Amino acid sequence: VAVAAARAAAALAGSADVGTVAVIAEESLHPALRPALDASDATRRRGVETLDDPVALLSPASSKGLEFDGVVIVEPGQIVSSGAAGMFALYIAVTRTTNRLHVVHTGALPAPFERE
Repeated sequence: VAVAAARAAAALAGSADVGTVAVIAEESLHPALRPALDASDATRRRGVETLDDPVALLSPASSKGLEFDGVVIVEPGQIVSSGAAGMFALYIAVTRTTNRLHVVHTGALPAPFERE
């Protein structure tokens, strides 16, 4: 899932109509996601601060109040099941984008994402 998320983030970062990009995932996934993002020039860490990077890697809680042109949400089911915030944390993550949203997952999707 980390490689798929990095590819989606690189595609967003390379789009002419997308300026700022974030990958939003639970903190437990960050150790796998950071090396996958750093493997590409388009998504590699550039600064000391997360928001200085071409692709910000954030948790739902740390993304609250921020906006990005493109967002990649990783394992939304894990976001819902990981803490007391549950669906609210997923809501925060989903609403951070102003333009494009990608969802990357291997686990089951939470009910709002299921197709009828």
